[in-house]
Amino acid sequence: MRTTLQNADNVTEAASMVGIANESVATIKSNLEEMQAIIESITTTPTAAQTSTYNALKDQIVSLISQTEYNGITLLDGDNWGTEQIDTNGNVYIQAYKNGGFNVNFQDVEALNFGQLTSANLNNATNRATELSRVTNKLGSITIINDIYTNRQSGLEYQAENLKGQSALLAQAVEARRQQ
Repeated sequence: MRTTLQNADNVTEAASMVGIANESVATIKSNLEEMQAIIESITTTPTAAQTSTYNALKDQIVSLISQTEYNGITLLDGDNWGTEQIDTNGNVYIQAYKNGGFNVNFQDVEALNFGQLTSANLNNATNRATELSRVTNKLGSITIINDIYTNRQSGLEYQAENLKGQSALLAQAVEARRQQ
């Protein structure tokens, strides 16, 4: 019973890790949608406000990637992987059973190279089209990652609840046995 409850706690922790990564990815997605809207709204030359907002959104994305952590584990920046806690492929091992567990895999969002986005490309139609293409491609990739994390978080939460239910049933069985 205690082992099953501990497994539930470990799976809950895995769901929390994925949830933190998912929140950051959702914010990145939202920022990219705003950046896309800014580019699409420019007809000739961007205003100072458009340029400033575009740069601020990009800077927030870059900051989120490097700062999204769970207990010191960097979740979105593959440049910081390869530690005892997260391997070079983004796998975090979760002890979930007496003699085993499973890996939770994180995506290297840093590899999407958000540093290549620049408001300098907003000044003429040709560069603006290139910038729009880059933002649109990154938005597509981030949307996929967001969907993966949303589904994974939901699955882990479901698994944790099932394990808690099993633990409660085991506790009832033990109590029933004691009374006999």
